Amino acid sequence: MLDQRAAVISMDPFRKPGFASAARQSIGWHQFDWLTSWPTLLGLARSVCMWQAPVPEVRSVNLAWVAGEKDSRKESACISTNDILTSHLLALSGFDYAYMSINLRSRGLCGLSEKDAGNYVHRVHLWPEEI
Repeated sequence: MLDQRAAVISMDPFRKPGFASAARQSIGWHQFDWLTSWPTLLGLARSVCMWQAPVPEVRSVNLAWVAGEKDSRKESACISTNDILTSHLLALSGFDYAYMSINLRSRGLCGLSEKDAGNYVHRVHLWPEEI
């Protein structure tokens, strides 16, 4: 539910020209083109063929543990609760790699701001040593 005190803003519906090439240059071609590489596509096909429906679970989050994890990672300028939980779940699951989508608005690409409507996200790839 929206807060009645929240400001209503009009978003810009026009796509920013050059976004894809600016994102690719900023992120690096290896990160940007990873999802469409042959090894990734073959791995995705294998996963789809061998997929089994997981048993759903609901877990509680120990916020004191999350705060402790954040404190132990002081070298990171900004680490979110989502970062901590995602890293923990990926490590427990034994993944070889993963990726997280990030919002690229207000990060200096093509003059994007929070007022730009559309899908301006990309992936940050995480390798085992980064999880």
